[in-house]
Amino acid sequence: MNEIRDIVRVRQVRQVEEVEEFEEMVDLQLVRQPVVYDRRADHMVVLNPAEFQRTFRFNQPAVYALVTMLYDQLHFPTNRGRPLSVLQQVLVALNHYAGGHFQRTSGLCGGVSQSTVCRVVQRVSWAICQHKAAHLKMPSEEQKQATAARMMQDHQLPRFAFAVDGMMVRFDSAPRDFPDTIGLQDFNCRKNFYALNCQVTIHQVIFCTHLQI
Repeated sequence: MNEIRDIVRVRQVRQVEEVEEFEEMVDLQLVRQPVVYDRRADHMVVLNPAEFQRTFRFNQPAVYALVTMLYDQLHFPTNRGRPLSVLQQVLVALNHYAGGHFQRTSGLCGGVSQSTVCRVVQRVSWAICQHKAAHLKMPSEEQKQATAARMMQDHQLPRFAFAVDGMMVRFDSAPRDFPDTIGLQDFNCRKNFYALNCQVTIHQVIFCTHLQI
């Protein structure tokens, strides 16, 4: 019995010593380490003009024009939570539009998480839609009715009023008389001919002829 009592006493003493050591550690003045954030890449600086346009499908002046147009919709009034700037939001969204890949991949380009890409793409898409009246010219009701009647008569396509399509507008020859800031290679598309990539709304019979080719 005496040996058991001695063992219990020794354990109690060790526990008391451990508690005292812990209390001393807690009483020590803790030095707060500065928070170090990962720096996001400045694509306007690290990418040359050709790489920039391949990544975002827009050149730098066009991106700055887009940032100016969307500033009121995308600007955060404070820096709480380290928000993305308008330029960073636009670049993340453009990279996602241009690549057609997963949000996680777009996040790697912008230095943000997948969930941030999801929110940014929604915000930028909404902001762009607020300006559609100034840039999208839709056919009138009379034009739609006339086109629908013509398409039904010529091609048996019911209620075909207009369509939106992206296409490469090909040049018959090399472009000329453009500003010195633009190079001839800027018009060379991925199919190795001179063209402009555009998206248009068409409501003429010629569009259906183009579909049949």
